[in-house]
Amino acid sequence: MMDNHGENIQPTNEENRLHHIDQLRGFALFGIFLVNMILFQYGMFGSEVGLIPIPFGKVDQATHWMIQVFFENNFYPIFSFLFGFGAILLMNRSKEIDGHFRLLYMRRMTVLFFIGVSHLFFIWDGDILLTYAITGFLFFLFLKCRPFVILLWVVVIAVFLNGAAVFSQEAPPGGESIDFSPYAKQEQSVLSEGSYSDVLNHRLKGDPLKETEMNDAYSLLVFVTVILKTLMLFLLGAFFAKKGWLHTVSKYKTLWKALMIYTGFFGLIMKLLIVSDTVSIFDSVSDSLAGPLLGLSYISLFVLNGHRLSHTKMKKSLERVGRMALTNYLIQSALMTTVFYGYGLGWFAQLGVIGGATLVVVVFSLQMTYSYWWLERFSHGPVEWLWRKGAYVTQPSIKRESDKDKKVF
Repeated sequence: MMDNHGENIQPTNEENRLHHIDQLRGFALFGIFLVNMILFQYGMFGSEVGLIPIPFGKVDQATHWMIQVFFENNFYPIFSFLFGFGAILLMNRSKEIDGHFRLLYMRRMTVLFFIGVSHLFFIWDGDILLTYAITGFLFFLFLKCRPFVILLWVVVIAVFLNGAAVFSQEAPPGGESIDFSPYAKQEQSVLSEGSYSDVLNHRLKGDPLKETEMNDAYSLLVFVTVILKTLMLFLLGAFFAKKGWLHTVSKYKTLWKALMIYTGFFGLIMKLLIVSDTVSIFDSVSDSLAGPLLGLSYISLFVLNGHRLSHTKMKKSLERVGRMALTNYLIQSALMTTVFYGYGLGWFAQLGVIGGATLVVVVFSLQMTYSYWWLERFSHGPVEWLWRKGAYVTQPSIKRESDKDKKVF
């Protein structure tokens, strides 16, 4: 007999949504897209080892510097924060309806796992969905913890990650740092000139650590570090959800102003030190400290000033691109790999940083228009519909219902 626990739990009604959360998710998606543009155009490892041509000279250099300081590692923490925040909202709603949250949550993570695997291997190896799904299973163990306990875990993980980052400054066994340049050049060659089967083969069989003595150990270290960073951000979002600080922003304006100022100040100082390479020890703490601090500052800035967006349709479009974040994220990957890789238009490393940034603005503007149009006619995005179908064990209608009864993802 089919287990249908959780099918009575339906997506949030329009009037019950936290619309500023959807807008914030759309805002985060733009920042992630801009950072990913560097990886699409120059390869996952090409950008890491500095193999980035700058055909437009100082304009490219200035644009890249701005992306490094104000975007890189600053926006994915917002998205991760919102993932944890949303899980708490879903758990609270399930208690109100029928209490079968565990099975619903596990189905959601399982469907996301398979979406992530498909995206990782068949579209782009910079996927984050698989990491979210794996971390999501671990995150479930913390969902019922009290806010203080969750915050304590955030601090413990942050201290551990930054302590590990400090010790990682020492050279690996053998006395020399790992040089990824040969692999990066090979990757760029395949991506710029190879067919789709060549790219897929490289994605499945390529090993950047093949020539090093740290293959298994280093891979395991990277995997654990990524999971812990993501878990820390999920937990931070869960903490804010349990405290209710994002539900009624006006009630906590003083708190949000303090967060905006202090996290922004310390995060920006650390980021400038990282980008300027003044203090090498900060290179390893960008992801685990500087990025999340600036991300939290951006969240604060957005929730305090989001109402000042000049155009109502602009706000609505940003909200709707956030509601279709999963669909739009996958579209970005499919489109940009087709634009830059050899099996598509073959523009790999040809647009420069400023050209790539311009392309991002154009594509994201189209996504805002498309998302607005789509959700005027349908209740949820196409991939969100698939995710919902697997999670809720129903055959949901994708058509938009009446204003009184409509449901959205």
